[in-house]
Amino acid sequence: MLSIQSTETKNINFLGRKRINQKPELFEAFLRERTSGTAILEIVYDAKSIYDNVKLDLKSDTSLVVDIFVLGKVVRHILPKKNLRMSEFITVNDVPDGATPRLRLKIISSDGIDTGIIYASTSKLIAFKSTIPDGANAAGQTEKSILDLKQSDDLNGCTLKVSWSANADITVMVDRSFYQQYQARPSVLRLVLYPDMMRSIAINLLAHYEELGDLDESCTAFRWLKFVEENLGLALQGDDSIYDPNNSESLLDSVEMIVEKFMATPWNGGKTLLEEALNGS
Repeated sequence: MLSIQSTETKNINFLGRKRINQKPELFEAFLRERTSGTAILEIVYDAKSIYDNVKLDLKSDTSLVVDIFVLGKVVRHILPKKNLRMSEFITVNDVPDGATPRLRLKIISSDGIDTGIIYASTSKLIAFKSTIPDGANAAGQTEKSILDLKQSDDLNGCTLKVSWSANADITVMVDRSFYQQYQARPSVLRLVLYPDMMRSIAINLLAHYEELGDLDESCTAFRWLKFVEENLGLALQGDDSIYDPNNSESLLDSVEMIVEKFMATPWNGGKTLLEEALNGS
């Protein structure tokens, strides 16, 4: 049976799962080689330290699993549980050029009717560190843009509408006549549209808060989550999250924090959206 210590820990997330911290002393992940659509990945890990990190017994009826994500495809690999630091090589096929493999580490039950229950996991998908020269730049150049404005004639008087699909793609639709009238003045168009767009995207992300840790890297919701966390420097997950799902007032406060940070950040030509519009660029 699984042995879980009763000691309080800050590693417990909102789903009751414990969070495996991303620390080099626990595990590291490397992209070692890629040729003709095949990637060779290496996981360097210490199973005992990982289990100790989340207060679980290494000898329990559990499996230490790494899920590898490549453009929506998932490859699962069970890592040996030994009381020493190990290195495990994994070969993944059908990896397109420019695709960046990512992983999520999990501890799941292997005990009878509870098989498959997740007891602990990393809080987000983690990119493999490329040891191939120029690998990171090549991957970055082929990334799809997360902003794809779609013109629409069916917004019923609204200028902008943001929707979240069943597969966690965020679609941004803009009124066609408004867009075409101002497309020759892109700085004004951005100033008018982007604040409401970011507000709606932030609301959608936080409204799906319980799903954020399980987003696939191929969906636009995942890329918007990364944009907020990495480009704006605002954590939406983990202990440092700006959002508290148990506080009814936290949603609006967190959304406005995201919008304000977005508007205060220099973008094109080192200018904020307002500065860009005022300068007529």
